[in-house]
Amino acid sequence: MVKRIITGTIGLAVFAAVVFWGSHILLNIAISVIVVIAVYEAFIATGFIKSKLLFIGSAAFAAAVPFLRLDLIGQLVLTAYIFFLFVVMLTSGRVIVPQDIGLAFFLTTALSLSFCSMIALRDIYDHPALDLTPGDGLFLLVLAAIGAWGTDAGGYFAGRFLGRHKMAPDISPKKTVEGAIGGVILCELLFLVSGWIYSIYFLKEAGTVSYVVLGGLAVVCALASMIGDLTASAIKRTCGIKDFGNLFPGHGGVLDRFDSMLAVAPIIAIAVQIFPIVVR
Repeated sequence: MVKRIITGTIGLAVFAAVVFWGSHILLNIAISVIVVIAVYEAFIATGFIKSKLLFIGSAAFAAAVPFLRLDLIGQLVLTAYIFFLFVVMLTSGRVIVPQDIGLAFFLTTALSLSFCSMIALRDIYDHPALDLTPGDGLFLLVLAAIGAWGTDAGGYFAGRFLGRHKMAPDISPKKTVEGAIGGVILCELLFLVSGWIYSIYFLKEAGTVSYVVLGGLAVVCALASMIGDLTASAIKRTCGIKDFGNLFPGHGGVLDRFDSMLAVAPIIAIAVQIFPIVVR
């Protein structure tokens, strides 16, 4: 547990440094590197790494996505990647079948777009229909981290000390109902406290946050975080592995650490366009 706490503390410090004190492009670069590692881990787990060409093309596409928008260039890159997959299948001598191509496309695009939701949150102030500032984008990005890692921390400690009833024994034997409740409660508290801090010390007289929306969003994000975590566990169990990697001591690989974030960040990016999280 000590190793897990130390790694988590260092990880949070690095995350804060990249988000708050790094240059604007640094987050894009960091996401690009992380998503390539995630694709590599996914390909290793599913066995696609046996095709180096398939991995190289998928990794190149994943690395480019954080720097693209849904404009002409973005559409060209996506189309090029799709045709690349077709060519790999047609020239593989039936070694790579359509099912392989479909799964490779799903893994690469799903991971890339989910990770890029963090960039979308940071840049949400550019949305023409929303009255938001760059500070609001950083606040929403913090909420995504809380929704993922706060829920995980609450679930871990509540499950460790109070856990009695197994939640999904066939997928993740250590997950308990008590841990899930603890994760939701901690996420709820951290959302509301973070909203209060942001409203009092950053927004001040310029606006406030909707605590009702934050309270409801916290529950949704906590549940999404657990679904993301359980989905990753189900994939690992199917693939016969304990962790996707060992990049983070005590936590595993990129997918082990970011599985919940991949589910939470897109939800917040959608929610902020529907509900008034920050009110001016």
